[in-house]
Amino acid sequence: MVSIRNIVVLAVMQVGVIVAGVLGAGICYKVWTTDNLVLPLPVSMLCHYGVLWLLLPLAWGAGTVILQLRPKIADDVKVLAFLFGVLILIGLALFMIYADVMPWFHVQWGLGNNGTDDGQ
Repeated sequence: MVSIRNIVVLAVMQVGVIVAGVLGAGICYKVWTTDNLVLPLPVSMLCHYGVLWLLLPLAWGAGTVILQLRPKIADDVKVLAFLFGVLILIGLALFMIYADVMPWFHVQWGLGNNGTDDGQ
């Protein structure tokens, strides 16, 4: 059986992944806007709507705690709800890594002024 403490720990881990992803997106935003590059969509989404991602651990945690407190619900369902939270954590981590790391590999670091470096 899953305890409420484990649910809270998993929800805090989900929040930590989201915060790290938003902070990484902030670094990307700073570099991209300083160099006048086009901001990738995942980075833009994290910068502008990153706070809304925090609703995901809140909703999952609240629903799972409610399931834990009901005695008529089978233990298998409670464990499945907890494993769904682990799946959410893995999905969040993969998305945050994709959104924050992949743009660095696809930047066109070309020279300004139509490819010339003569300053005109």
